[in-house]
Amino acid sequence: MPQDPERVPLIATKLVCPKYHGEMVQRVHLAERLRSAECQVLLVVAPAGWGKTVFLSQMAAASAQPLAWYSLDSYDNDLITFARHLAASLRKEKSFPEGQLRQIMSAEEPQKLQRSIVSFFVQLLQSTGIWPRP
Repeated sequence: MPQDPERVPLIATKLVCPKYHGEMVQRVHLAERLRSAECQVLLVVAPAGWGKTVFLSQMAAASAQPLAWYSLDSYDNDLITFARHLAASLRKEKSFPEGQLRQIMSAEEPQKLQRSIVSFFVQLLQSTGIWPRP
């Protein structure tokens, strides 16, 4: 049985974009290339210490687009923990379906829970225009 979502501690620092300051190395070429790509979703993958957080904080500081920040670590391997934090990072949306998420997270079957949570977030992102519609 999944754990009670209300008992999963929410770690607020995981949801705050680090502030970019001018002393950091700028990734001008990469930033220009990304802006010209007009992507709607960005996934940055690289080994530790390669500047992912610095680059993304630079992009966030320079962008007028809405931003949902969520720093993942091994703590987020638990589905309920992941869903709670992802929901918290997206709650800036005024029409966030809180009751629907609570109902989904109360599911007892792990496979049903996984499918329902993925479906919930895809629909939420589509409804806000963040994620492209099929």
